[in-house]
Order: sequence, then structure tokens, then C-alpha cells
Amino acid sequence: MLHFAKKLIIHFIISFAVLLPSISLDVRAEDLVAEDERQVTVVEEQEVSEEISLNGPDQENLEESDKNDVAEESNHLAPNLVVEPDLNLAISNDEICHSLIQSHIQIVKASEEHIMDLARKNPIKVTANDVLLFQKNLSNRYLHLDAIVEKFQSPELNCQPRVMTLALSVYDFQHLGETALSSAHLRRVVKSFSKAKMPHLKNLIRRYNKVISKKNIDAIKFAVNQETLALENGLQSLDLSSKKKTLFYLSDSLIGATSKGVSTLAAIWGFISDNLRWREGRIKDNKAFELMMRDHLKPLDILFEKRKFVLSNFTIPGHWGHVALWLGTKEELQALGVWDQDYFKLFRQKVEEGFEIVEIRKVGMNFTTLKDFMNLDEVAIMRVNDLALSTDEIFSNLFEQSDKRYDFQFNAHTSDKITCTELITYSFGDIDWKQSQNLGLINMQPDDIAELSLREDKRAQMVLYLKGNRNKQVEVLTEEDWRSLFD
Repeated sequence: MLHFAKKLIIHFIISFAVLLPSISLDVRAEDLVAEDERQVTVVEEQEVSEEISLNGPDQENLEESDKNDVAEESNHLAPNLVVEPDLNLAISNDEICHSLIQSHIQIVKASEEHIMDLARKNPIKVTANDVLLFQKNLSNRYLHLDAIVEKFQSPELNCQPRVMTLALSVYDFQHLGETALSSAHLRRVVKSFSKAKMPHLKNLIRRYNKVISKKNIDAIKFAVNQETLALENGLQSLDLSSKKKTLFYLSDSLIGATSKGVSTLAAIWGFISDNLRWREGRIKDNKAFELMMRDHLKPLDILFEKRKFVLSNFTIPGHWGHVALWLGTKEELQALGVWDQDYFKLFRQKVEEGFEIVEIRKVGMNFTTLKDFMNLDEVAIMRVNDLALSTDEIFSNLFEQSDKRYDFQFNAHTSDKITCTELITYSFGDIDWKQSQNLGLINMQPDDIAELSLREDKRAQMVLYLKGNRNKQVEVLTEEDWRSLFD
């Protein structure tokens, strides 16, 4: 990693000196780090000064479009974590109110078991699918909490005392703080969830700090003492010590500052180096091999590219510089039954226009044609044989990545921003991809994706490997050639 960082910095200095007259840079690493620190300070100040609303934490902060997404979001929740009370039974309001509180206690318990299993894992063993399930776990949990608060306070039920929902929130976030937020690795993952677009995870950090704030705890203690209330079973073990446990740790700040600086440098370098080219690819406009590629490709095949004529190629560890995904032809996708699905609308339009490849570039999700993609020196096709999910689920996961930005920090465990490799890992489900750890972050390179084809279980296979030479001649290489790349 240090060697990689040195190369990146040296190339950046050279490129920046050359391009300085023609570009204007409006962002500096120190500005972003300072801004990050200011945001932490602002959050800390706001937590103490703001009241917890009895109408449900942060419900007023949800945009209308977010509220409309709730029903759709609930269809993609982690398995075995949905415990809804049946509110249509002919039972008394008191029993319904009791069932509401108890149902969320069960949700928290199930959720915490999953989190504790995750916390016990070595961070290098945590997969993209683990992170995705963790996100859906928490999304389900706080979707449920908000629904319980709203129902508990509804006029038709008029559950009493109202403060019970505040106690339930403290119970929930107290457990979150003792498990997910006490693990340095999971804490940083949770922070990335707070930036995601899933409605019930927005502002999760701010919400945590508000719920466990001294002001909120004191309000609950006052209500309990004034009215001599009895808390529900399961809530009696609440920590009402008024000790504020804010979501801020020095280690997070140091790693955040480091990764922010690297991220800013990488962003500037990425945009510069991607546009510094000195020739065309050796396979470009070779129609015979383009047809050969088409004959071998099937939906969800993974494409690898090597471009020795682009400066950014020299700063990416390993042989391959980029991965992309082959969507397939209209006929193939219709046969798979995904063509007319709602989640496939974006891809359907692109495929009809001839853009059959989807990828993550510096600008985010990008679509390209096979002809344009083959402006390179080497290309390979890899196929995952034993899919962990159905093709329907993979395409649905793929759609969920469509509005995410490029991750210039190269952190494989942040789901709000992704890289080209993470487009694959977050879409394909529970596959044990190879990962590495640098600067406290888990990251993945294109070669790590290719490594799946080298395993004895034959989970994936190399389908085709083409390499162009200086004379524009193209070789079809063998499985042995493929394996030699990673020796």
C-alpha cells in the first residue's frame, strides 16, 4: 500500500504540474478534513440542545419522497427480522399497546444477535454481503421502531403513557451503542449507513446522540418519577444514568482524516490520470474479436480490462485495472424474466440503446457499448458458476447501486459510495471475495475479483482471455496464461 501511495503521489505531482494552467481545483484535502470535524462538532452541539419529539424520532426530517419509499424498502429487508404484531385482532387497546412494545423488543433482540455475530468476525472476513445484510437489518429495525411509535401514539389506540416510546427508543439505541457502536469497524460502517438514501437510516448518528442524550434521559426519569410508571418487561434494564455516550472516537477521527486526505488526492488524481492517454487500445475496432466476445458472453458475466496507455493503470495494484458487468441482450434478459420488472427499467432503456455493459467509473454508474469498451489492450470474461442469489435478486441489487457515487477512499465496507469492484460484490450476494486491509480500511482490487476463478471449488471460471500486441494482432490466451497473472 505504501508503494501504491508513493506512486500515486509522484504521478499526481507530475500530472498536476503539467495540467495546472488548464484546470481549476476548488477543493483541498485539509478543507474536507476540517469540514468533517466541523460537522462532528455541530452534531455534538445539536444533540444537547434539541428535544426528542414524541411523534417519532426525526420523522419530520424525512422527505416526502423518502416516505413513499418505505413500503418498497420493506420488501428488501434482511430475512427473519420482521416481527409485526397483528393489530386487527379483537383484543383490547391495552393489549395492543403492550404487543407493540414487546414486538420491537423482539426485533432488537434478533437484530443484536446478528450484529454480535458480525462483531465477532475479523474485519478482513466481513464480506460485502455481510455489510448489505447489516444495512437491511438496521433499516428494518428503525423502520419498525418508527412504525411502532406512530401506532402507539395514534388517536385510535391512545396508548398510555406516551413516554413509553421514548423508553423504547433508549432501549434500542442503548443496545446499538453496546454492540455495533462499540466496535471500531462496525461503527465506521454504521456511519456510512447514515449517509445512505434508505429513509430510516438517514441521520442515524444524530438520532443516536439525541436519544441517549442527558436531556432525553432526564425527561424519561422525570416522567417515570412523577407518575410512578412501571416500564414494560424488557425495558426495566435501561441505563438511565444520564451518561452521554456520543458517537465520536479519536480512532475514527484519525482514520477519517487520513482517508479523507487520501480520498481527495485520489479524486483529483483519478480525474486527471484517466484523461492522460498516449495511444489507442490494441484491440480497438477489431470486429472479429468483438464478435468472439459476443459469442462467449452471457448475462452477469464479469469483464476485466487492461489499458497500458492510460496513466491511472500504473497506480492500481495487480494486473487488471477495472471490472465491469455484462447485462446481456434483450432476448437473453426476456428469457430470464427480468426484462419487464420495475427495477430493470433503467437497464432496459440502456440495453435498447445498445449499452449492454454497466460499470462504476469516477462519475458513478456508467453504461457503455461493447465496441467502446474494447478500446483496450487486454480483456477477459469471468463467469460465476454457483450464484448465491437468483438472477432476479442480483439485478435488483444492481439497481440499488445506480445512484451511488464513486468511493475515492476505496473502502469496501461503506455502502453509500462504491468502486467498480464493489458494484460486483454488493450485487452478487454472499460470496467470499478476497479482500485486503490498508490504512484501517478494507478494500478490493480487480485482481481480487478474478481470484474467485482460481479456487478449487470452481465457484467461477475464466471464459475468454484476449490480448493485443503492438501490431494490432490479438491472441486468444489459455487458462494457464490466466492463472499465471496471479502467481
